[in-house]
Amino acid sequence: MVLLRKHDLALEIVRAARERGIDFSWVGFDGFYGEDPAFLRQLDQMGEGFMANVHCGQRIWLEDPQPHVSQRRSRRGRKPEKLKARSKPLRVDKWVYQQPSSAWQRVQVRDTTNQPTRPRGCARSAPSACPGNVTK
Repeated sequence: MVLLRKHDLALEIVRAARERGIDFSWVGFDGFYGEDPAFLRQLDQMGEGFMANVHCGQRIWLEDPQPHVSQRRSRRGRKPEKLKARSKPLRVDKWVYQQPSSAWQRVQVRDTTNQPTRPRGCARSAPSACPGNVTK
């Protein structure tokens, strides 16, 4: 038995749908999935369009953070294993309020029986975390 994270199961669902020929334009998900940069990167690498809810305190990078493992500073203690970014992140809520009003527009995401669903959003892609369409 292999246990997978919910994020990995979601990626498998998207892959399986594509393999079966199911046509869709984008994948939408809530902040639980939107907070995982690895999940967002994998969707992007798969060529999938997506719209993610993100938590206001989530940190994003507008440039590639070039993650790396720090050099060991001494022979004492554990060897560094965690990735660290070379640049500083920005909180998504701070990024939202830095956007000019001209950056915000209605974006049609799907047709419904009554009228198209058109949330107001500002699309921006960032290398390691994409706020997708953030509602201001």
